[in-house]
Amino acid sequence: MEREGKVKEYTSSKKFVNDFTRDSINSALMPELEKEESKGKSLDDLFSALTKDKTNILLEEGKTKAPKVPEMGNTNPKNDLAEKNQVRSVMGLPLLKE
Repeated sequence: MEREGKVKEYTSSKKFVNDFTRDSINSALMPELEKEESKGKSLDDLFSALTKDKTNILLEEGKTKAPKVPEMGNTNPKNDLAEKNQVRSVMGLPLLKE
């Protein structure tokens, strides 16, 4: 229980991409602390070893997500010809054929 508290305290200061990732890292760190080869290593060392060469674990500082801009205009290709023909008829142009 003491190890679990240490791990949770350590990971609480980190900004994970989501709670599932935090819980998974917590679950992986606890057995690592019990291993004989982990004696003398800090939680930083163990965390670094676990997350080495892995992406999408922590949020990147200063990196903002690009806003999602909704599509403009007709997003249904089936209505595309009908919409174009409606515009063309208003403009006095000949209608398009399929």
